[in-house]
Amino acid sequence: MCQLHTRWFTSPKAFVLLISLLLGQLPVGADEPKSGTLVLESKGYILPAGQVTVSPRVSGQVVELLIEEGKMVQAGEVLARLDPAECEASVRLARAELKLAEAGLASAKDAPRQADRDIAQAKVEVAQARTAVAQYRLDGTVVRAPVAGTVLVKRAEIGTLINPQGTASLCDMADLRTMEVEVWVQEKDLAKVAKGQSCLVRLEAFPHAPYRGHVARLLPIADRARAAVGIRVRLEVPDADTRLRPELSAIVQFLAKE
Repeated sequence: MCQLHTRWFTSPKAFVLLISLLLGQLPVGADEPKSGTLVLESKGYILPAGQVTVSPRVSGQVVELLIEEGKMVQAGEVLARLDPAECEASVRLARAELKLAEAGLASAKDAPRQADRDIAQAKVEVAQARTAVAQYRLDGTVVRAPVAGTVLVKRAEIGTLINPQGTASLCDMADLRTMEVEVWVQEKDLAKVAKGQSCLVRLEAFPHAPYRGHVARLLPIADRARAAVGIRVRLEVPDADTRLRPELSAIVQFLAKE
């Protein structure tokens, strides 16, 4: 009996286990969770992976508005039109100046000095550039969707004067097929999270219809006040799903790494 106890105590593995028990710990690796089990849970909010603020290229008054909140639009689709009167006048003026410059160039072809001919040619090129700029500004009075997506917020109405140099804009839009959850993980739990890690996401509005997702990225800067790091979890959204909306609250369950 004593010999058995002596052999057990002198066994290296038994000795490590005994010391660990005396210290109130388990051996390293003994408490590692099995793959797929819950290791951390955190509350966050739904956000589009990318959101765009749409502003026209030129200043002007909205004379036609073709958007509403929730409307889905395709890239290049017309969202609004601004009053084109001033830009149309600028195009006519630029074209008239171009004709004058071209006439001057035709007259200068027989000029004895090369310098005179070069000046006439330069005037034509300047007029061409001004015409192109004027046409670009006129085209900018038609505001088109820069990307395909859903109109989230409408920030203008017919009659609104929009200045792209200021803070005014037409609308905010995003592709709601690519959604993420933003959560903040405490520093002490950061080791439990890694890029690519599988997650289950439950919306508080629809708790019985979980989504699958994965950790898309860890934000590069921690928040000192929160003592936490921001995590973005990319959701797997079915094509026909219409339940997801930005700013909905969600519970993210981080699963053990495979």
